[in-house]
Amino acid sequence: MSDNDEDKVDRGLELRSGVVKRHKLVALCATIFFAIGLLYVAWYTFEFRRAQISRRLTGELRRLEVGKTTESQIRRLSEQYDGRYSAAQYQNQTHQPESYDIYVSSPYIMIAGSARTLPGRRLWGLVASLAVENGYLSHLRLRLFVFRSNGFGLHSIVDLTGPKPRAAPDGVPYYVYEAHITGPPGETLGVELSPAASTEERRKGFNFNLSCLTALRECRHVCDTLPSAWKDLTPDARLTYEDGSPVNDYRECSTGTP
Repeated sequence: MSDNDEDKVDRGLELRSGVVKRHKLVALCATIFFAIGLLYVAWYTFEFRRAQISRRLTGELRRLEVGKTTESQIRRLSEQYDGRYSAAQYQNQTHQPESYDIYVSSPYIMIAGSARTLPGRRLWGLVASLAVENGYLSHLRLRLFVFRSNGFGLHSIVDLTGPKPRAAPDGVPYYVYEAHITGPPGETLGVELSPAASTEERRKGFNFNLSCLTALRECRHVCDTLPSAWKDLTPDARLTYEDGSPVNDYRECSTGTP
């Protein structure tokens, strides 16, 4: 075989080797993208199911009544949603009644002590705390938190109280307010419902926009997460600085600033 023939053979082998390497690289990239796609599909499916559970739980909690719902009913509800029971105790010299706590959240992984989701997804959770005294529901707090992609937290809270209000002025059965944020940046919108609250007021108080949990477009403010109640946020319940300017900026809210 001449030198020219040997060169041709070598070049042919190099070309085939390069083609094989490119095919392997393409196959590897395709496998990686396929695996990532499967991970996102599985993640979103689980997240969607958790959102459905949150929707069901919210509907059941909305029907509870302070002073009328029995502990046995609360216990069954807690067991259905894998809740946790805490016995009555004294904490900081204050009596804490027995309670049942239920927690539903988006899937997450812990990294360096911090909960993280997949890129493009958001961290959220629904927390229900049901206090029991003398065998009946004495207080219910339901809290929804959703974090925007920049880490800004949206917190929405509804409280079912007894005859004695916690945040509301005396005699006000339905009260909407903003709360101070002392930790990471965020907004908190709260609703307090007394036993005298009407059916419509209870509907607005529990009307969480749970599409914020899984929608492709993230919700930006508490006017999105608790829209019905936000429309009832009166000027005297708004947080303001000393100069009277509002603490929270709702210019992105489509319905305008209350």
